[in-house]
Amino acid sequence: MTSYSELARNLDRVVRRMDAGVHGLIQQSIVVDIGPVGVLTLLTISDNAPAPLQYIADRMARDKSQITKIIKKLERRDLIARRLSNDDGRVSLIELTRKGHDWIDIVTDILSTVVTDTFQHLDQSDLKDLSRIIEKLK
Repeated sequence: MTSYSELARNLDRVVRRMDAGVHGLIQQSIVVDIGPVGVLTLLTISDNAPAPLQYIADRMARDKSQITKIIKKLERRDLIARRLSNDDGRVSLIELTRKGHDWIDIVTDILSTVVTDTFQHLDQSDLKDLSRIIEKLK
């Protein structure tokens, strides 16, 4: 029987391997311009848009001031846009622009390449099991 401690170590190794692969491919793409935290922010916005800044900061487990700086950088590059909430005019909602969606497509291709490289030795049954488990963890 696998212990949680053993599982933690094995999962850490896989995540670090995947992280290195993602960073390497990002360095070779146009998204290198926004850095790893900018990429994570775009992905978070993509999954939750439109969303207020505080919600994005909470989802990323970052301080609101840190995220504000990143949001401004993404906004200057026309990757995201802010609009006022219909429910509360004091709240700005953040969403991807067309260019932001295009960059998400690039990041998704990078992630897909890394996932393929990482799990290529698994057969279809193993991949199905892994996908089912990951769905439970989301």
